[in-house]
Amino acid sequence: MGTAWQRIVRPEWLRSDRIALVAIALVALALRLAYLREIRSFPDFETPNPVLDAFLKDRIARNILAGDWLGGPEARYASSHLYAYFLAFWYALVGPSWLVSRVVQLTLGALATPFLLYLIGRRAFSGPVGLLAALMGAIYGPFIFGEGLVLSSGVAAIPACLVLLGLLVAQQRGLDRDWLLAGAAIGLLTLLRLNGAVLLAAAFGWALLVGLPGGPWPRIRRALFLLLGAILVFTPMVIRGIAADPGSVSVASLAGIHFFVGNHPGADGGYSRVPGVEASPRGHVEDATRLAEQALGRRLSPPQVSAYWLRQGFQFIRERPREYLRLLGRKLLLAVHAVEMPQNENSYYQYRREAAVLRLPLLTFTVVGPLGLLGFLLSLKRWREIGLLHLAFLAYLGSLLLFFVTGVYRVPLVPPLLVFSAFTVWWGYQRAIEESHLPLVAATAALAVLVLLTQTKMSRLESQTPTREELARRDESVRRWRDARLTQLEKHAVVAPEDYLVHQRLAGLYSNKGKWEEAVQEYERAATMTPPKEALLDIRIRLAMGLTELKRYQEAKRRWQEVQAMEPPPEIQELARRRLIRLERALRSQQPSAAREKGARE
Repeated sequence: MGTAWQRIVRPEWLRSDRIALVAIALVALALRLAYLREIRSFPDFETPNPVLDAFLKDRIARNILAGDWLGGPEARYASSHLYAYFLAFWYALVGPSWLVSRVVQLTLGALATPFLLYLIGRRAFSGPVGLLAALMGAIYGPFIFGEGLVLSSGVAAIPACLVLLGLLVAQQRGLDRDWLLAGAAIGLLTLLRLNGAVLLAAAFGWALLVGLPGGPWPRIRRALFLLLGAILVFTPMVIRGIAADPGSVSVASLAGIHFFVGNHPGADGGYSRVPGVEASPRGHVEDATRLAEQALGRRLSPPQVSAYWLRQGFQFIRERPREYLRLLGRKLLLAVHAVEMPQNENSYYQYRREAAVLRLPLLTFTVVGPLGLLGFLLSLKRWREIGLLHLAFLAYLGSLLLFFVTGVYRVPLVPPLLVFSAFTVWWGYQRAIEESHLPLVAATAALAVLVLLTQTKMSRLESQTPTREELARRDESVRRWRDARLTQLEKHAVVAPEDYLVHQRLAGLYSNKGKWEEAVQEYERAATMTPPKEALLDIRIRLAMGLTELKRYQEAKRRWQEVQAMEPPPEIQELARRRLIRLERALRSQQPSAAREKGARE
């Protein structure tokens, strides 16, 4: 194993570049530790939104840690499970803590990602290109932001780099074990991002079709080794899926609704809400299932739910081909656009307003996009040596067009662009030294076109500096959606009065509208319907917060004590402790006024 690693990472490389690599790693680590220090004060650092992905992954990890290796009932809402096992591993070592997971992710981002980019750039082009790629990865702002989220995007850049390195080594050396390791890397990325499976299909086709001396058998053999590597990585999760209850095989029910989210009459290329489906993991399973069953008038299994939404998406494509072609063009532009499209509450620009580190002159897609696309074009003539790098970029780009584009989803697209960007800079430097003016002028003109392309103004892309009119339209759209959803849930509460989830969601909408009396009533109803422990914990927390808003401090105190009695995770215990201290102060401040009121009555 050591010999194989030395053939990939040549010792003479490290001897010549070790000082530069250490300096790059220190810069990357300093930026990330400073960012971590800043975001520790954010209100959602240890108390996330309980309806979104981060909370879901955390609950699955805690279930695994508690002995349920399948991930518990929450596992049915997750599209992939590898990241939850990653969290569970670190929870087992140092205890459940989002601080630990963020420290691990940011440290890996500082050390592993730049080093892998260095290896890719050096093997594909030259030593200076490798060092430039490593430096770019170290100071790439969206990487730092993503590594600070408790989401699979926090570590997605590493398997993406491993895929590029594995494919590059396999193409250049062609040994069976190289193709095996490349397949394993693709399998690892696919377990984090299911659309990574497109890379396996693309690399498999390349392995079969690009000729080798000795006839067709070498091509077939390397394609089989590539497939075997992916299968070996997939196998543990396949076993997990077989062992789990069929209802927890969530991929079957989520693929269809995710396809429809990106391909329906109201789609705009990014994540767009489907009417009647809550924008949450639970909504994508429960609401999607409910709507499909209502439409077909019968009970459906998860694969049947997926098939229903796939049919709906293909119906849109079939019936509105021109609109779909415009949508595809928009997705393509979104995929290479300078703006980081948000998803749920994970907005790069919101974090940048609060975190000074992200406001430093760091590298962003504004620079990497045009430079990387130009480097892609400039290096096409070397496809026989590095063609799999080009293919991997195009394949993952194509996978985004199948569904929808967000900033965190395009993270695996960035490593090849960083390498191509570094090549563009070094190529331009060499042409300048050689005084090759004509190629430089042509490349500059092409770069200007790419800059204009990636900076094109589009509706919904002005998330950096939205105008007042855009904010007003956005608020009005959200208000209309909430009103429609509120009416729908109120009707559903009459039809299914014993469904705790309906009352929980209804309470959430009431609280968003500031109707705290109604919200508290719905939370109290939901709490009496014996929901699962995790849901009951969330309901009691929200109920205590609602009572505090109504200044019913004594009742709020009792609810926080109930939360403590449930033995929640340490961060929730700490939250309850702090809230109880505040409530005690509020109760003491009320006592003099209450005594004065009693004296006045007497």
